[in-house]
Amino acid sequence: MTEADWLTCADPPSMLEFLRDRASERKLRLFACDCCRRHHNLLVAETVAALDVAERLADGLATPAERKLARQQALDAGWCKDPATAHRRGPAKACVAAALARRAHEAAAEADLRARGIGRLVKPFDADDYETTPAGLRLKPGRWADHEREQAEAQAAIVRDIFGNPFRPVAVEPEWRTSAVVALARGVYADRAFDRLPVLADALDDAGCTNADLLAHCRDPALTHVRGCWAVDLILGLS
Repeated sequence: MTEADWLTCADPPSMLEFLRDRASERKLRLFACDCCRRHHNLLVAETVAALDVAERLADGLATPAERKLARQQALDAGWCKDPATAHRRGPAKACVAAALARRAHEAAAEADLRARGIGRLVKPFDADDYETTPAGLRLKPGRWADHEREQAEAQAAIVRDIFGNPFRPVAVEPEWRTSAVVALARGVYADRAFDRLPVLADALDDAGCTNADLLAHCRDPALTHVRGCWAVDLILGLS
C-alpha cells in the first residue's frame, strides 16, 4: 500500500492488515469500540455498559474477568422497544460483543465487519434510488454497491483518524505540551468533545506548534473524529 492508497482507501480490512505489526492493542480495541458507537442509537443500557468496559479495557483499566462478563452481558442484553429498529438490534449486540473479544486484532476485524453490516441496514434508500420496470420498482443498477462503499468509507475514516498517516509520522515537541494543551486534550478524550479540537489547535499554535498536519487535523471540520484520535493521543503520549 502506498501513501496515496492509504489516503483514499475504502477497504478497512486491508488497512488493518497493513497496520498489523504496528497497531497497538489499545488502538485496535478503541477502533472496535468506535465501530459500535457509529450505531449508538441501537444500543440499550446493557450494551452501553458493556461497551464502556471495552473502552476501559483498551486503556488498561478493566480486568480479563470484567471483559468476559461484559461480553456475556452484551450477548444477553434485552431488546430496545423501537419496532423500527427490530432487524438491527441483534447485529448491534453482536458488534459490542465483538469489541470485547479476547484479542484486540480479532475485536477490530469482527467489529468492523459487523458495523458495516449494520450500516447497510440503517440508511434507507431514497425514491431516486429506484427505477420503474415492467415488473415494478427495482433498485437502480450499482446503487447497492454504492451504498456498501459508503459504509466502508465511513469505517475507513475511523481507521485514518485513529492511526493517522503511517507514511507521515508526526512528533510532538515537549514545549508544545503546555498545561493548557494537555488539559484540553484530556477533556477532548474524556468527554469525546471533538468540537473542541479547533480550540486545541489554537492552543497548540500559541505553544509554538509548527506541524501543519497536526494543526490541520484538529481544524478540518470535514474529518471524522473518535476516541483514539491520533492527534489527541499524540499530545497525551498514548499509543
